[in-house]
Amino acid sequence: MKIGLILVMLSLPLFVAISGPAQDESVGTGLFLQEMCNGGKGDFGEGYCYGITKGVLFAAYNGHLVCLPEAATAGQEHQVLVKYLNDHPERLHEN
Repeated sequence: MKIGLILVMLSLPLFVAISGPAQDESVGTGLFLQEMCNGGKGDFGEGYCYGITKGVLFAAYNGHLVCLPEAATAGQEHQVLVKYLNDHPERLHEN
């Protein structure tokens, strides 16, 4: 279960959809997501992070790719993602 959740979290940047031309090459990477999730863009970044996290986990759960604890909250899911991003700086360049 833990490996499945980590794989899902690693794939989060793949689901980033930004309209218009990208102005920064980091858009879509773990570095971009880390900045958003750590509050680097204020409320917008936090909302973006929660939205990406919930959307990907919803799809993964319904596709039977992960098994989430029934009592898991959005805040806990957010904390798992932020912890992984902060603990693995060597992977932040990945899409």
